[in-house]
Amino acid sequence: MAAPFFHSRRPGKRGEARAALSLRSQPRVVICPGLPPRKLILSQMAVPFLLLLIASSFLQIWASDPLYYESFDEPFEGRWIVSKKEDYEGLWKHSKSDGHEDYGLLVSEKARKYAIVKELDEPIILKDETVILQFEVRLQNGIECGGAYLKYLRPQKAGWTAREFDNESPYTIMFGPDKCGITDKVHFIFLHKNPKTGKFVEHHLKYAPTIPNDKLSHVYTAILKPDNELRILIDGEEKRKANLLSLDYFEPAFIPPKTIPDPDDKKPEDWDERTKIPDPDAVKPDDWDEDAPEEIEDEEAVKPEGWLDDEPEEIDDPGAIKPKDWDDEEDGEWEAIKIDNPKCEAVPGCGEWKRPMKRNPAYKGKWHAPLIDNPNYKGIWKPREIDNPDYFELDKPDFEPIIAIGIEILTMQDGILFDNILITRDEKVAESYRAKTWKPKYEVEKEKEKAEDAAAGFSDMLSGFQKKVFDMLYTIADIPFLEAYKNKIIDAIEMGEKQPNLTIGILVSIVVVIVTVISRVLFGGEKHKAPAAPINETEIAGAAETEVPESNKEKKENDKEDESAPRPRRSRRETCSTSRLMSLLKGDGSCPRRRTTQSDGHEDYGLLVSEKARKYAIVKELDEPIILKDGTVILQFEVRLQNGLECGGAYLKYLRPQEAGWTSKGFDNESPYSIMFGPDKCGSTNKVHFILQHKNPKTGKFVEHHLKYPPSVPSDKLSHVYTAILKPDSELRILIDGEEKKKTNFFSSDDFEPALIAPKTIPDPDDEKPEDWDERAKIPDPDAVKPDDWDEDAPMEIEDEEAVKPEGWLDDEPEEIDDPEATKPEDWDDEEDGEWEAPKIDNPKCEAAPGCGEWKRPMKRNPAYKGKWHAPLIDNPNYKGIWKPQQIDNPDYFELDKPDFEPITAIGIEIWTMQDGILFDNILIASDEKVAESYRAETWKPKYEVEKEKQKAEDASASSDGLSGFQKKVFDVLYKVADIPFLESHKIKIIDVIEKAEKQPNLTIGILVSILVVILTVIFRTLFGRKKPQAPVAPTSETNNSGAAESEATGSGEEKEENEKDDASAPRPRRSRRET
Repeated sequence: MAAPFFHSRRPGKRGEARAALSLRSQPRVVICPGLPPRKLILSQMAVPFLLLLIASSFLQIWASDPLYYESFDEPFEGRWIVSKKEDYEGLWKHSKSDGHEDYGLLVSEKARKYAIVKELDEPIILKDETVILQFEVRLQNGIECGGAYLKYLRPQKAGWTAREFDNESPYTIMFGPDKCGITDKVHFIFLHKNPKTGKFVEHHLKYAPTIPNDKLSHVYTAILKPDNELRILIDGEEKRKANLLSLDYFEPAFIPPKTIPDPDDKKPEDWDERTKIPDPDAVKPDDWDEDAPEEIEDEEAVKPEGWLDDEPEEIDDPGAIKPKDWDDEEDGEWEAIKIDNPKCEAVPGCGEWKRPMKRNPAYKGKWHAPLIDNPNYKGIWKPREIDNPDYFELDKPDFEPIIAIGIEILTMQDGILFDNILITRDEKVAESYRAKTWKPKYEVEKEKEKAEDAAAGFSDMLSGFQKKVFDMLYTIADIPFLEAYKNKIIDAIEMGEKQPNLTIGILVSIVVVIVTVISRVLFGGEKHKAPAAPINETEIAGAAETEVPESNKEKKENDKEDESAPRPRRSRRETCSTSRLMSLLKGDGSCPRRRTTQSDGHEDYGLLVSEKARKYAIVKELDEPIILKDGTVILQFEVRLQNGLECGGAYLKYLRPQEAGWTSKGFDNESPYSIMFGPDKCGSTNKVHFILQHKNPKTGKFVEHHLKYPPSVPSDKLSHVYTAILKPDSELRILIDGEEKKKTNFFSSDDFEPALIAPKTIPDPDDEKPEDWDERAKIPDPDAVKPDDWDEDAPMEIEDEEAVKPEGWLDDEPEEIDDPEATKPEDWDDEEDGEWEAPKIDNPKCEAAPGCGEWKRPMKRNPAYKGKWHAPLIDNPNYKGIWKPQQIDNPDYFELDKPDFEPITAIGIEIWTMQDGILFDNILIASDEKVAESYRAETWKPKYEVEKEKQKAEDASASSDGLSGFQKKVFDVLYKVADIPFLESHKIKIIDVIEKAEKQPNLTIGILVSILVVILTVIFRTLFGRKKPQAPVAPTSETNNSGAAESEATGSGEEKEENEKDDASAPRPRRSRRET
């Protein structure tokens, strides 16, 4: 049997922990007082007993050892391989945890993709035995959008190497924290092969635990038991318990359903799903005037004394100067920015005075017939069920083995530190590692956090008080009859907000200013609110166009930031008027970071997300609520992902009525909505969301219902139009570019998670599984006996005794020597950086020889290897089936004929994205599908056709410019050739030639052929000249796992030098003594 693996690169706390574990497992020797040792005679019966005791002790030691452990006490280079795929630009560092001497693997840069992998010496089998996966993560700077999970890889396709690791590399289990937007969970996902179809299916744990919301070290543990039980622990505390075969815990369920809806079955045209219909006999009352407006002019209003009709509210800034780089042909005629007219400061108002509006007492709105029971109601239609061709039965998951551990993430935060990655079969071992490695750090961090909280207590209390006061002041500023003074009041509030040492006196003075203004309005004169135009669904599409003049300061700041980029076309007038924009952006800068700008290649304008790695929030309040009951409602908008979308959202939120005192400036991710709809993509998420918040009439609480299996986001950079059609019969249709992608019913339990109607019964939370309940359908045959010729200790590989050292091998020459031309850097600090050592270079004496250094025989497969013996499985005579708790009545259950949607009072965009270039346009709410169709035809279709043709032309041009696709295939083949084992001694030279050729974009067939000739020459020389055997592979003992990848350490030199160049502007990190 192969010895278990434990790795500690140097003596210290981990070595002590390991020694403590071993000593506890060993038998103690007891000396009996009063008996001389020579008279202690062991009987013949005692000898076998002692041998058995010793054997059991060794077995206990083996069982208590980890299968794999990584402490990161030593630098990871050479053992962990960084992906060479071009998308993964993130820089991994070997770094201390903040406040500790303990090292870990650090994500060092923001807004980057990262990928790194460690190949195991031998596969870890997940069948028939307990397996515990455990690791630590510390989010030192918190996490807003990013992952911190591990992927436990299954065997890869032939020719795969660790440097090719990316998000397409298949895994068996993905486990760990992930947070972005509405996602906040500790993932547990496993990929399992359907034995019927041969396809791998991704199964996600439902209701996964949430991530601890702090910056402390946390340890994540997943325990997989042979009885199909799964337990998720955070910091040793159980957060989730599930059964892998249960239908309730995974999405989709491990065992597919026996029957599925017939995809060819269609609802009959005469099938009526409406429970209620308008009363056909009802008649509109004679006095019901549908044309009466909601508001009318207040005829009693009088223009305030001193109102300046002939003065504009804003004038050109007399101090503004035309920029030197302004190009009239490119940017248009320059106009000075606008400032408030100083003549209007001391008067009630300027410009044309209009009477304010008041509510029309005769207004009743559109008349609707009352609803009655539908005599033709047939219920919610469902297609007939047919046998599922993918159905199968298994007693337990047939997991693929784990052959490597990888970290492949996309994150907007730096400071993510991974540590103490452990795989073991013993829960006590995992517990002991938590106690020895995680717990001491956590306690120190917790105490430090408490001290900081106590120190910040008073200032936090004051800042909380300030926030409440300023929220109240903004609410006062939004009072309708203060409209004329709103800008001045907000200016005063913003001036106060910018003073971090704000005192009660300053706050009171702002209140005094507002009270003075209110007094003047009430007793001096009044500027009334301009009339609000009645809502018109055909005008909603252009709602954002009035906000075009707001880009002044914002654009100047962006132009400064983008000096190195091509200068964009600017609008004629550059202004930034926050008083006109109902928006809030949590970020830096006096103007919100978004632009109303042209779509690339069009004259059409839209609302642009202009910067990467930012939060955005902007909202448009509607003049009157839009009711979602009893009639068809169509939600439609366009989005163009001009720079693609790696991680971010592009969805809209249709807000419901907010709490009292809420203003549009308070819009954020906590603002409640009725519907959230649109694209979202990050990591494993790729969907067009449709989420509704619906009030449970029994509890009064709003519940979030997610559309299951939503459509995916188009993977291009073209304009796309997204449409959601809500019908009064509870039907929902999702269209992309006018094509139906999803059709469902709000009451379907199969399409929303959780279902809109809560289940009548729920599992009893107090019911517990009996201890003697056996869920194992199969068990190892207790009568089976291991065959006598089955040697579990035989190694998988043995030395090739027939191998002969190649002629000319230089045993006394090292493969690398110190670079004789290297000089110590002038800024090298011996105290900080340690003793300087010259970098290594290839030994020139080895170039003409088959090899240098100590020669060892290569390894070959052992014909006697059989691995660990397992008893065959038989039916379990005590099998009772999968246990389920008893069902009880659901106290939250209710019945409804149709969703009771809250009205829409505003439209908001609240997203977090790593990409810029997201352009929103043509936002429409309508009640007629033909109106939505006509808008698609008039606004979206022409742009899409132009973009499509342009893309085709670019693709055709790219294909004629070179052989990029062909080159990629050829280079993939060449890299695989370079990985042939008997070319090991020439691998670096071959890869150098390939990489030099790759840097030539105009590569021709001739150059490709020449590279192949070089490789064939090397192969010919290796086969028929002098042969350097493959370096020996260490026996597949787990105790040798730590050094498995050390032979690759030589490949880290160039990589490290490039990283140091990239980090020239960053604070100089502590360097290792030898730079290679």
